Amino acid sequence: MDPSGSKKRASAAADLTDDLIVEILSRLPVKSICRFKCVSRHWHGLISHPEHRKKLPQTVSGFFYPLYLLNHEDAITEIPDFVGISRGEVLPFPDPSLPFLPGYRWIRPEDSSGGLLCNCWKENPRDEFNYVVCNPATDKWVVLPEAPDDLSSVSTIRLGFDPAISSHFHVFQLLEEDQYGYITGLNIYSSETGVWSHKENGWSDEVVPVDSRDVFMNEMLHLISYDFTILTLDTEGRTWRTIPLLDSMGFENFCKGPVAFLGQSQRRLCYMNTRIGNISLLRYQSGFLKTTVLVDGSFSTTSALPKFLERWIS
Repeated sequence: MDPSGSKKRASAAADLTDDLIVEILSRLPVKSICRFKCVSRHWHGLISHPEHRKKLPQTVSGFFYPLYLLNHEDAITEIPDFVGISRGEVLPFPDPSLPFLPGYRWIRPEDSSGGLLCNCWKENPRDEFNYVVCNPATDKWVVLPEAPDDLSSVSTIRLGFDPAISSHFHVFQLLEEDQYGYITGLNIYSSETGVWSHKENGWSDEVVPVDSRDVFMNEMLHLISYDFTILTLDTEGRTWRTIPLLDSMGFENFCKGPVAFLGQSQRRLCYMNTRIGNISLLRYQSGFLKTTVLVDGSFSTTSALPKFLERWIS
């Protein structure tokens, strides 16, 4: 190794201005930002500075939820609030009620995925509302144009945004028929084109998604259905897939339906359900389906590549 080369690189890095360092860091993912805090005290101070935090990617551990209040007219109104799960964590936004959104009397958080999707009812006229996608850390927001279908047919609306892959976001409106709630099609909004597109249902004819957390990963939306399957859809509405789950992983509550959740960890899709006495966890990793079951305090794990996954990844 040439020691003179290392000295030249170190000297070049030392010559960078603070503004240029922040500009470079703003283009990196959150994990890299966290690692670079350890470079030096100076870099730690740059990344932690309140003004710079507005420009840099941030990670927040917690939940937005609707908070109901009485306004000055003693009428019920709704605003977003936030509860963190990491003790002592500094939030990248000063006020979770989103005061930078003007002219709205009722703001309901609908979904989050690299940003926040809200249903915002206007002060005037009071019977009109907008869907708004915003970033509470930067106070930036976008009002979506009106969708092409009657809103009474919209069963679920979801946000898809992954800044590590693209600077553009998508909003998915799942449409249902009146009698049984089966999905008939969907509308997809793209921030790149600024318009909605309509697609007919590409899953089976009798699909009903569970109203639980979805996962947007690898430019695909993932949902759980009442038939204990995972439904996937790409951002262009061209690829529709149904992933069957193992028979032992279905559990249904009489009142609430399937008690199951989707999540992601280290860019891997995870499925979990709960029942009395045990927890089942399904992970899709490197072409293998890994199932972990906790029963009476003991874990057992199996790995397999089922035939349905062979068809799914081919």
